[in-house]
Amino acid sequence: MKNIIRICAIIVIVCFFCPFFFVSCQGMEEDISGFNLAQGTDYSASNMMLMAVVVIAAVIILVSLMQALEPLSKIVNIGGPIAGLITMAYIYNNVMRVAQEQQASKYIEVRYGFWGCVLGYAAILCFTLYGQYTGNRSINDRNRNLYED
Repeated sequence: MKNIIRICAIIVIVCFFCPFFFVSCQGMEEDISGFNLAQGTDYSASNMMLMAVVVIAAVIILVSLMQALEPLSKIVNIGGPIAGLITMAYIYNNVMRVAQEQQASKYIEVRYGFWGCVLGYAAILCFTLYGQYTGNRSINDRNRNLYED
């Protein structure tokens, strides 16, 4: 289960550098990645908070690799993706708000980098919750078998 969570976190990091949005305005076309948004563009103020998308995924990987931090893994693997999904919602809302405020003839399309980050965080959260459910169930089954014997 840990390997699946690590792979999902790596997918989030890779997708952060892939195109999040495709913007077409007055004949100019541009792909904007999460990294571009964090650096600052016309569509977002320079906002290093957006780097939280990468930092959260990196922390999830590090915690899953270090045995000493095992007690933190449940908290990080549940809280991290929730914070990541909130950050992704912020990015989406901010880009759409700026596009509406400028009232230019802009066409904005959400690209695979954005959806890769969202689905990666959702997968981390789902696999963590599934692992908690099956782990607790197996412990309860073992305890029940002890009392039955």
